[in-house]
Amino acid sequence: MKNIIRTKIKKLFATAVSAVILSASIMIPANAAEYLYVSGAETGAVYLRTAPASSSYYTTLNNGTLVESIGWARGWDGEGYNQVRINGVTGWITTRYLSSYYYSYPQYYYYTESRVVGVENSIYLWDSAYGSGYYFTIPVWNYVYVDYGSYTNGRYKAYAGGTYGWVTAQYVMPW
Repeated sequence: MKNIIRTKIKKLFATAVSAVILSASIMIPANAAEYLYVSGAETGAVYLRTAPASSSYYTTLNNGTLVESIGWARGWDGEGYNQVRINGVTGWITTRYLSSYYYSYPQYYYYTESRVVGVENSIYLWDSAYGSGYYFTIPVWNYVYVDYGSYTNGRYKAYAGGTYGWVTAQYVMPW
């Protein structure tokens, strides 16, 4: 008789535990989405890639863009990648460019006031760290705001005349 009672108690207990687990999984989804900001890309944007570490991509997303993170994987290059969704498109972003917060300060808050020096007339405000296109020229001795932590390809990220771009490193100096 004791064995029958023990068996019934075990079955009852197992049923109760199963009910609790089932109700908990209904109330709190196991794969709850996390919302993250694109942040810290030195060019100001990241690729929304078709796969982790892929050179193929759908589009670029600017710093400050909010995305829904739905997964994670390590790419063949050793980097971590979050699977994200934005506007119905699902793709992959390098994990180091995602953050749970985003500073809403203007970008120039992190920039150092500098002057154009070492040239006869002016320098270009380039449209990228690698390209040959430019927005406009900045005359010698004019002020420009430079992010000295963004050195890429001989250029610094800069802000001048209401526009963000890149300046040739050898022609600017903190002032």
